[in-house]
Amino acid sequence: MAVDDITRRIAMMRLDGKPYAEIAKEMGMSVTAVYKRMQGLVSEKKRRTVEHIYPGMSGRMHEMGLNNKDLAEKLNVRPSYVSRVLTGKANVSVKQARRFADALGMTVDEAFKEAEHDIAR
Repeated sequence: MAVDDITRRIAMMRLDGKPYAEIAKEMGMSVTAVYKRMQGLVSEKKRRTVEHIYPGMSGRMHEMGLNNKDLAEKLNVRPSYVSRVLTGKANVSVKQARRFADALGMTVDEAFKEAEHDIAR
């Protein structure tokens, strides 16, 4: 598979341990856009097995007794947007990522930490 220069640069930053939020800020991209670049390096089969790509957020929601509708109300967004964010189908700006994390009492890195088994190593 051919990998473009932007994806290669993102992958190198991830290998250096840089969090998605920092990469997004440095590259002028949303956290989700950076993540989606990395998804291209993951097999389709593995991607289909992940319900929520951000288990930290969904886990915290469960701990707090929140569903998508509850979190959506806290953020003044639609529940469908929350669902799309949790499944990696929505672009999330750094500002919006902070809003999600703050609403759940987490750091952006904790909230948007990807599922370990879903990332190419």
